[in-house]
Amino acid sequence: MNVEKKEVKNSTKLQLICIYDRKSGIYSGISAVQNNAVALRSFSDECHNPKSMLAIHPEDYELCNLGEMELETGKIESNNLPIVIGSASQFAQPKKEQN
Repeated sequence: MNVEKKEVKNSTKLQLICIYDRKSGIYSGISAVQNNAVALRSFSDECHNPKSMLAIHPEDYELCNLGEMELETGKIESNNLPIVIGSASQFAQPKKEQN
């Protein structure tokens, strides 16, 4: 059986990602990732962690892209404004009603 291998393209840029807290009005937790899909996967995982603030208060948090960084030069290209790429409420488990 022939399995077709996908060629993985190594990007020379990383996306700069952070979490915005609507209640505090603060952007924090800046990280650099290969692309938005990788950031969304990690964000989704954290939204499913019942001890995470993202799971406890999903309506308060958004994942944002701030821009990108060139790996070879360190040059950062900022977006004019952060771009929301996901909301914790779209990944959160429905809260169980307490009796």
